[in-house]
Order: sequence, then C-alpha cells, then structure tokens
Amino acid sequence: MADNLFWVEFGVKVAFACFLICMGLLFVIRRRSKEREQGYFFIGVASFAFLSSLTRIFFLITDFQVEPSDIYNLFWKLATIASLAALVLIAILIETYFVKTRYVFTMFGLLGIGIIILANIALARQLLMPIYLIIGVEIFSLYLYVAIKSPGTIRTKALLMIVSLIIFTLGIILDSESIMQPLVGFDTGIIGAICMWIGLGAYLKLNL
Repeated sequence: MADNLFWVEFGVKVAFACFLICMGLLFVIRRRSKEREQGYFFIGVASFAFLSSLTRIFFLITDFQVEPSDIYNLFWKLATIASLAALVLIAILIETYFVKTRYVFTMFGLLGIGIIILANIALARQLLMPIYLIIGVEIFSLYLYVAIKSPGTIRTKALLMIVSLIIFTLGIILDSESIMQPLVGFDTGIIGAICMWIGLGAYLKLNL
C-alpha cells in the first residue's frame, strides 16, 4: 500500500513539473504578441515557472537517494537554490513593474541564496525555513501593498495572487514530511502536491 501511494505521489509531482514547463513555454510564446516592457515581464514569469519545475525535478531525484549521501545533498541544495531563485524572481518582477522599492526585498532574497550556497548541508537545513519565511513575508507584503494602493482590477488580481500563493505555501508545508509526519502521523505528500499545483497554477494564470 505504501509503495502504491509513493508511486501515485511521484506521478502527481511529475505531472506538476511537466505542467510548469508547459506554462513556462506558454508565457514565452505569448510574449511575442506583447509590447517590449510586457514581453520582459512574461519572460520573467516564464523563468519563474521553469525554476519552479527544476525545483520539483531535483526534489524528485532526492526521493530515490539514501539520506544522507553526497548525491542527496547535491540535489537537495540544487532544489533549494532553484526554489529561492524562483521566489527572488517574483520579488524582482513586483519591484520592477508594481512597487518602486529600489530592489531592497530582492537583495534580501539574493543574500538568502548566497547563504544557502556557502553553508554546509546541516547549517543550510537549519537556515532554510527562516529564509523561506522572510522571503515569503516580503512577497506577501509587496502584493498587499499593491492591493491597497491600486484600484479595480489590479487590486483584485493582487488579492487573488496572495490567496494563490497561500495555497501554494500550504502545499509546501503539507509536502514536508519532517513537519507533517509528527503532527498527523501519515504522509500528506499527495495533498501537498495537489495544493502546490492549484496554488501555482492559479498564480500563473493570473499573470497571463
């Protein structure tokens, strides 16, 4: 039964990674019909989708590795760096097109990536959640600022993006065995993958 659930979860995560690649390609294609500035924005969102897909692929590879091992640690770090880079891209897009904050929030994100790259695996694991939390709060704060300051459709979109990112964050938590196993006593990875898919899918759709 456990083996069957593993392969179902694996299949959902593979499909999720493929979905992100397709969405990235869609943004690249749609970019051709946009003006220059909006075209750059679409390339940024496409890069976010591709980095998010890489994150899922690298984490999938770790599922087949014995922890701890050099290969496991390598792909865990690659997945972590790709995920942080994806979040930093969101901050860059917001600070470029919506909020002029001199890329202060982006700098914090880049600092977090640098720390993870330079830290050993044990220290990186301890620092990862605080770094995720800081960058996540920054992104939510930026979107909330846009929602407060903007009228009509832009406000609605910003609020919906906040909701979609909350669903995505919930998926990340549910996908974390180290967090959920002690709390509920069973694997919530499939639910987590579905929530991530819904949240990120909605977020990307809102940017189209």
